[in-house]
Amino acid sequence: MRSLLLAASLAWLPFAAAAQPVRAVYEVHAAGMTVLELEAELELTTAGYRFTTSARTRGLAAVFASGEQRAQVRGAWAGISATPQAYASDGVWRGRTRRTE
Repeated sequence: MRSLLLAASLAWLPFAAAAQPVRAVYEVHAAGMTVLELEAELELTTAGYRFTTSARTRGLAAVFASGEQRAQVRGAWAGISATPQAYASDGVWRGRTRRTE
């Protein structure tokens, strides 16, 4: 599946220089209430890629288990392979700061 996604993404590379980043926002609901919001943004260019995600609790869920997390990976293309150059993730869950680089 990952190879298929990569191949499909690479097929669009000639058009990527003029393309805008793709952004998707999702809400997770439980018992009719929003409990989590997720965002993802993907940017592809002929030189490389950037993928960013964020998640945060919402509503009543945030009262009992507050948190938010953001992650980003940047990389370049090596032929048809994606080569990560930098990764960072940071956030706060239940009052504890978490960071990965």
